[in-house]
Amino acid sequence: MNQAHKVAQLTQMEGQQHEALLREVSGYLHEVSYDLKPPAMSSEIWKKALARLNSNDPLRDMRRFYNGEMQKISRKWEQELKPDTSENLHLALKLAIAGNIIDFGTPHRFSLESVKEHVDATIHTKLAVDDSAPLFGELDQASSLLYLGDNCGEIVFDKLFIRKLKGRWPHLDITFAVRGKPVLNDVIREDALEVGMDSLACIIGNGDGSPSTLLECTSEEFQSHFESADVVISKGQGNFEGLFGHQKKNIFFLFMAKCRHISNITGVSRGSLLCTRNEQE
Repeated sequence: MNQAHKVAQLTQMEGQQHEALLREVSGYLHEVSYDLKPPAMSSEIWKKALARLNSNDPLRDMRRFYNGEMQKISRKWEQELKPDTSENLHLALKLAIAGNIIDFGTPHRFSLESVKEHVDATIHTKLAVDDSAPLFGELDQASSLLYLGDNCGEIVFDKLFIRKLKGRWPHLDITFAVRGKPVLNDVIREDALEVGMDSLACIIGNGDGSPSTLLECTSEEFQSHFESADVVISKGQGNFEGLFGHQKKNIFFLFMAKCRHISNITGVSRGSLLCTRNEQE
């Protein structure tokens, strides 16, 4: 219900439209099975909002704004990260996780200033769960990496991290996956091209419009990339909700814990940054 309200505000729905959406979502939540993964519910709520708007991508301007602003502040970090050291590789990983604060679909509040402060503070932030050593160890043996993108703006810091990965493992074949269609502020191909991700990785869409990676909803092409990748880096809480517990061992989740439920699952406080390996259960 909170997300429906937030979507209505972000898309500037008028009062009657806003109220009608909340009533429709209330009816949907009354009927839907709560065994459904949260991102699947979010996808349905987004579809109901789109049905009331005259656009299939109402947050496009907002995504472009955050992509542009994050590119401005990332220039400082590009200079900081130039030397190819282990410390800079780990810092780039932390910056990528810190960028996960940019999320229009969750209850936590953020502004452009809070994003800047959060990212700048990352250099002094300790990861609540740090499986970066196993991640880098797996990459030492890997020939292919599938990197699952998450949100606009955040993708700029993903690019910084991927550049460091390419510096450390120049022969690593990297594929960057985006959503198959616009949903909330999640990245699509347009965003990846806008920030120049295609200079570092092959870009593919996952064929789905969920704010997550729900494998059963994705395309055969994406599923083939997922199954064959030696390592998968999954960015964001939405992707974590979709893939946590999957049978594939070498999935590493990089995200910020944004709600109490995820904090309970991961055993960390809300707002913590995590680099955690998949648990196959």
